[in-house]
Amino acid sequence: MKRRTAGNQRGTAIVSFTLLLTALMGFVALGIEVGTWYVMRAELSKAVDAAALAGAANIASPNLNLAALAQDFGDANFAPGYLGTAGSGAGAAVYAVTSNTSQVTVTGSASAPGVITQIFGVTVVPVSAMGVAQKNHVQIMMVLDTSGSMSGTPISNLKTAANSFLSFFTPTQSEDMMGLVTFATAALLKVPLETNFVTSMQGLINAITAKGATNSEDAIAQAGAQLPDQTGMAASDRKQQYIVFMTDGQPTAFRSTFVSGNRAYDAVACTVTSGSNQWYDIYPNLSDPTTGNDLAVNAVQTGLGQNETTCRVNQGTTRNPSYVYSTSWATPFAAYVPPSPYTTAGYCDIPQGNPGPRTALAGYVHTTAASMAVAYANALKARGVMIYTIGLQGNGGIDTNFLNSVSSGPNYAYVAPNSSQLQAIFNLIAKDITLRLLQ
Repeated sequence: MKRRTAGNQRGTAIVSFTLLLTALMGFVALGIEVGTWYVMRAELSKAVDAAALAGAANIASPNLNLAALAQDFGDANFAPGYLGTAGSGAGAAVYAVTSNTSQVTVTGSASAPGVITQIFGVTVVPVSAMGVAQKNHVQIMMVLDTSGSMSGTPISNLKTAANSFLSFFTPTQSEDMMGLVTFATAALLKVPLETNFVTSMQGLINAITAKGATNSEDAIAQAGAQLPDQTGMAASDRKQQYIVFMTDGQPTAFRSTFVSGNRAYDAVACTVTSGSNQWYDIYPNLSDPTTGNDLAVNAVQTGLGQNETTCRVNQGTTRNPSYVYSTSWATPFAAYVPPSPYTTAGYCDIPQGNPGPRTALAGYVHTTAASMAVAYANALKARGVMIYTIGLQGNGGIDTNFLNSVSSGPNYAYVAPNSSQLQAIFNLIAKDITLRLLQ
C-alpha cells in the first residue's frame, strides 16, 4: 500500500515539473518579447530625435517639407522592417510633425509583432516615441579684411564666400541677427547688428575694395561693441553670439590716443611705405580712424614719453626733426603695457633695423596691434562670445599663433592655402554654427 502511494507521488511530481517548466519557458519567451519592444522603442526614440534635429535645422526653409524630411530621417535611423515591423503599409514606422517658428516636435509610431501575446489574442503591440528639437537664435558679426594685400582675386573670392555664408541664414533672418565690419587702416562698421540683414549686407559686401593697412584690433573692438553683454541675463533668454574674423595678414595698425602739442588725436598708428621715402617705414603714420586718410601729423608726443624736441636735445640726434622716437603710447587698456623693450618713458632714438630701413619701431607697432586684438578677443570670449578665425595664406603673411589666440580654440581656427578655398571654409563655419544652435 505504501509503495503504491509513493509511485503516485512520483507521477504527480513529473506532471507538476512539466507544467512549471512550460510556464517558466512561457515567461522567458514573453520577457524576451517585451525586451524586444523596449529595444524597438529605444531605436524609435533615436529616429525621432534625429528627425526633430533635422527639422529644427531647416525650420524656416521654404524649399523643404518638414513632414517628408522627418520621414526620411526616421527611415534612415529606423529602417522599414526593422525588428520585425512592417516594411510598408499598416504597422510600418510613421512620423508626425508639429512645429512653430523655432521648435519641431516629431512623434514616431510603429507596430511590434506579437508572438507569445497571440495566445492572448494580441497580434501587434503599438510602440511610440516623441522627440523635440529647438533652434536657438543667433547674433553674428562678420569681420572681413579689406587691406591692400587682399586686392585682385582674393577680394573677389572673399565676396563670393561672404555672400555664400549669408545664404545659410536667409531663412531665419527675421529672428537671427547679423552685422558687418570691414577693416583696413580704418575699421568700419558697415552694418550694425540687425535682423533682415541679407539684402543690405550683400550690397555692401559686393562694393568693398582692398586698400590700406591691417587694423585687426579696432575691427574686433567694433564687432564686440555690437554684441550685447548677456552675462546678466537668464540662460534661457540668451542668444548665442559669434564673431567670424577673416584676415590675410599680420596686424600692422592699432587705434589709440596720440598727442601733438596741446592737441589729442584719436588716430590709427600704422607702418607703411610710400614710394622711396623710407622715413615712412620708421615712424608710425597716423591716420583718421574712420576714413583711413593720413592726418599729416608727424611730430607726436605720446603723453607717456618725451617729445621729439627733448629727445633731440638729450640724445644729440641729427635725425629729421619732424619725427618722434619716443614710443610709450597710451592705449585703451588702463594697465596695458605693450610687449616691447621700447616702452620706458623717455626712451629716444629707437635704432634702425638691420638690414634695411625697417626699425624696431615697426615691430613694436605690429606687436602692440596684435596684443591689443588678442586682449579684446579674450574679453569677448570671457562673456561667452564664440570667435571663428580664418587666415588666408598670401602676401600678408598670416600669423597662425595670432589667429589661434584670437579664436575660441583649435576647432574654431581655419587656414585657407588660397582664396579659392574661402567659400568652402565659410560654408563649413555656417553649418557648424547651425548645428551648435540645435538642442
